[in-house]
Amino acid sequence: MKIYCFGILAFLFIAQSSAGFGREPTKPVPRGDIGRWVTVADYPPIAKRENRSGVTYYRASVSSIGRVSRCEIVRSSGHRDLDEKACSQVRRIARFRPAINERGQTMASQFDGKVDWSNLTRKRRFTLEENQMITEAFLEYVKRKNEQKSPE
Repeated sequence: MKIYCFGILAFLFIAQSSAGFGREPTKPVPRGDIGRWVTVADYPPIAKRENRSGVTYYRASVSSIGRVSRCEIVRSSGHRDLDEKACSQVRRIARFRPAINERGQTMASQFDGKVDWSNLTRKRRFTLEENQMITEAFLEYVKRKNEQKSPE
């Protein structure tokens, strides 16, 4: 009976410890909007005045709790201050759902991303349909204002 019970306990222990094996590992998943990590407000003032831009490619080391522990520049924008600001903001703001290993446990990993500094300074262009809607709304507003002003 003792051997039988020991065998069942050993089987249950092995089954439990291997239950997570064979699971597909996952990569870290950003929490929230990546576009809010670095915004136009973060643009270094001197770089903005000098109209400098470019794309900074970075690699963030993500801890097992989803925090960025390290950020390194993989490909520079060509401007040191833009690159440093990109990594500074990513380290300060970025949060992730951590990567998961084949056992179902969180693990440290890496996340590759980029900051397109030229997109931060570019003014938004409206589509043709949006322009038409804005124009129509403005004309309707002016018409109403004129009707209110003119005595009848």
